[in-house]
Amino acid sequence: SGPHEMLEIGARAACLRSGQPHACDIIERRSTAGAGEGGEGSAAEYYVHYVGLNRRLDEWVAADRIVHDTSGAGVRDGAELGGRRATRKMKRRIDDMNALQAGASHDEALEKEHEESTKVKNIQTVEIGRFEVDTWYFSPFPDEYAQQRKLYICEFTLKYMKRRSTYLAHCERERSRQPPGQLIYRCDAPPLRREC
Repeated sequence: SGPHEMLEIGARAACLRSGQPHACDIIERRSTAGAGEGGEGSAAEYYVHYVGLNRRLDEWVAADRIVHDTSGAGVRDGAELGGRRATRKMKRRIDDMNALQAGASHDEALEKEHEESTKVKNIQTVEIGRFEVDTWYFSPFPDEYAQQRKLYICEFTLKYMKRRSTYLAHCERERSRQPPGQLIYRCDAPPLRREC
């Protein structure tokens, strides 16, 4: 595909999700180095929030997944519920429920600041032991770790590392085969009774 125009943070666009265009908000933008030298051929990735969907589905997408069709034809906006369009009454009821849940007891300024600082999911996957897990939300790791796409975590010491080679070297050195701490409770399964 050809070059893509840069989208502004906060812009509304459409992004291909499961092969279908879906309305999204551009939350963040970062450059990815291309094949050229000195920044030539660099492309952008966008962190998008799909309108009407849970924040855990927010993700970094390549610029070629952004649809530059401004007509909006065929774009889903998340207002479809169970295959049918949400009515004004349904939307109003959802808005009322969200307003009640927010409550008046929260300090709105602190809530907004927290929302802004945790809006972008910083780590995409975590490898712990033999399992690789996709993250859902922002993870409050130190800055030197927060810029990694993937973190490696020792399942026995719970130490986290940036590189796989460091993780493998740690596993070779580490002799512990249980998580840190002292086992204070272990319960065997209760015996089965005839009544069950």
